[in-house]
Amino acid sequence: MAADIYLRGRIYWCRVRDRRGQIVRRSTHCRDRTAALLARRELERQAANPAYYAAHKATLADGIEWFLRFKREAGSAEGTLDMYDTKTAHIARVLDERTRLIDIDAARVNEFTARRKAEGASQHTIKKELVALRGMLKVAKREHNAYPLDLGAVMPINFSAGYVPRKRALTWVELSKLLKRLPPKRAAHVALVVGLGPRRSESYKIRRSDVDLHSGFAKIPGTKTKGSDRYIPIPSIFRHLVEQALRDGTGGEFVVEQWTNSRRDLALACQEGGIEPVTLNDLRRTHGSLLRQQGVPNADIAKMLGHVDSKMVDLVYGQMPPVSLQAALDRHLGRGTKSARHKQRMGISPEKRARKAGPSNPVVGRSNRSGRAKKSAGFALRPKRWRAERLVSRIDVARALLSVGIARRASPGGRWHQWHLAPAEKDPTQRLDGW
Repeated sequence: MAADIYLRGRIYWCRVRDRRGQIVRRSTHCRDRTAALLARRELERQAANPAYYAAHKATLADGIEWFLRFKREAGSAEGTLDMYDTKTAHIARVLDERTRLIDIDAARVNEFTARRKAEGASQHTIKKELVALRGMLKVAKREHNAYPLDLGAVMPINFSAGYVPRKRALTWVELSKLLKRLPPKRAAHVALVVGLGPRRSESYKIRRSDVDLHSGFAKIPGTKTKGSDRYIPIPSIFRHLVEQALRDGTGGEFVVEQWTNSRRDLALACQEGGIEPVTLNDLRRTHGSLLRQQGVPNADIAKMLGHVDSKMVDLVYGQMPPVSLQAALDRHLGRGTKSARHKQRMGISPEKRARKAGPSNPVVGRSNRSGRAKKSAGFALRPKRWRAERLVSRIDVARALLSVGIARRASPGGRWHQWHLAPAEKDPTQRLDGW
């Protein structure tokens, strides 16, 4: 072995077999003989074990290339690939793309998170970058045998993203105030996002030819997820907003133009209107929330927004204010009332209501707990408002009684509820069953 190393100038070189079994000459990059012998031994080990060679030669740049190629071949959407390209660019910048993969251990990962925090990156952003780093190391380990370390020991434990989804969504009143305080071309952008629910990048790609008001459908060109490129109906409650966007938009072939200072302009308009600030994504959330408040299922809202499933609608985009939630519960429970008096009467039992009416003015057509109709001792139409759920109105009952001659008007100008028994039916003991 000693004869296999020799000096060339002041640097030791060696003769060693490569992975194909051929003897080649390699520099040890060492001036010390002992160090040169260790370097030669390392070269022999790499030649004998391909996995060991890949792990010691593969760099971070190689791992990123493998990871992005794997995601592309797996059919990831263009928006997802762009996101991973951005995240891995930060990884290559902070850790140095020339770093060997085998040198990325727990200490280097901790240095990465500490530096990103010092740069002002949010916990949520760092979490996404760590997900990309884990995915890259996993592909290098499984597909190329280029990472020998245990991922569980390298990646942080219970790293919290600290993500709290925003809940800001405009009401119809706030939307009206915002539109009035923006220039027409910016108000058109707001109307387009609320009316069709596109993402920021998608809103710039919508052409005028993509929106067909006659058929009531619009095409949203998206690339972030598999459901982003979509063909959706224009909701009737947002039709006037889409019409405003087409009328006032100044994007030429496209509906709207680029809005680089949208956050600043929206904040100033909201301040002038006396409402809380919003962003373009809050306007997209407004689209989903207003649909949700109208009773549209979350799965359908997800399709409108270009999501694969309804998870994000449940978590972020389907906001329900307390008033809207109460109205939705009333609709589902069949207790939609219009006055406090009605709400109070809902808790009164039929028996108690009959006793309250008195024997001279009984309630007609009530059923007892056994389900059989209760017979009344007389008949009277009181001027009180009937329940909204009653199938037969006072007018229908009065007209029916007139047709059979049982009742007549009290006076020529009397109201429909002013009725009494006709002379032929004055017997107070007569019972009217089935009412």
